[in-house]
Amino acid sequence: MDLLCTFVIKSEETKDKKPLLRKQIQSGQPFEYWSAVISTKDSHSYSCVAKKLSDQATIRDYESMKNLVQSLSLLDIGSGFVQILHSSIQTLPFAIFYEELNFGTLCDHVVKRFPTELLLNTNRKLQPTNHAPVLKYLLKFAEDIIKAMQYLAHQKFSHPALSLRKVLMTENGSCKLYSIYPNELCVGRIQQLLKKENPPMAWMATEVFLLEKYFPESDIWNLSVFIWELLSIGEYPCAGLLQMDIKKKILEGFLLPRPKVCPKNLFRVLVSCWQRDHNMRPPLADILQTTRDLRARLDTDKEDSPYSEIEG
Repeated sequence: MDLLCTFVIKSEETKDKKPLLRKQIQSGQPFEYWSAVISTKDSHSYSCVAKKLSDQATIRDYESMKNLVQSLSLLDIGSGFVQILHSSIQTLPFAIFYEELNFGTLCDHVVKRFPTELLLNTNRKLQPTNHAPVLKYLLKFAEDIIKAMQYLAHQKFSHPALSLRKVLMTENGSCKLYSIYPNELCVGRIQQLLKKENPPMAWMATEVFLLEKYFPESDIWNLSVFIWELLSIGEYPCAGLLQMDIKKKILEGFLLPRPKVCPKNLFRVLVSCWQRDHNMRPPLADILQTTRDLRARLDTDKEDSPYSEIEG
């Protein structure tokens, strides 16, 4: 993931752009998603996706969105993030307009690419020698997302409720993050998420759903669930449980099971990210180093080596 190519939203770049909403893609509160088109002064137009404040949004929601747009306008981010083409906070519709990517989510990608034998909820077994190339492929995505999260952390940004469905694929098979927030707006964002009918509680750290607090280390918990989800080929964490049961099980110390392609040493790192004390969770650099070391080992192992050799 290249994080060197940057963009900044500047008023002189957006003042001559005229956005037009076309069709609602997803309803929600306080945001809706719409397909849209932006026309420029020189008669060019291009398709995009609008994250729009709903008609039921409050003044507080509007102020939060305005602060978000202002923070994003100061952030230099690269090609590993969905680019913002335009923002509108002074005139209707109040919205952020993103580049359009029609290649599905990372969840869609891994589910389509890999066989059902790798899912946790199947009893069919895959030969051990077949795990290594799958793991190597998935770890590349994990590394890209960890590096993107490192960059955000350095800029005092976070990604509340990161999941495979919050990562979009590009035409060339790379992935891009979206829905990022400055740290000072994360509490407001999680409050919005917790009001949803089905909040993403299984991805949230205990301090998030218990105390409605968000620390930089809350991203560590969330990221580890994301990696679990990736290595589980898109399975939902705590699938089939009601929200109240998910909360109860997490508080009782429940751990997600080890994915079939996940070596024990990597799983130990994931488990260490699920500590109740956020100060005890490993830093992003340690998680990245673990994935890099594992990929390097996979690169040097012979193709016919048994998978158990990297199980340590």
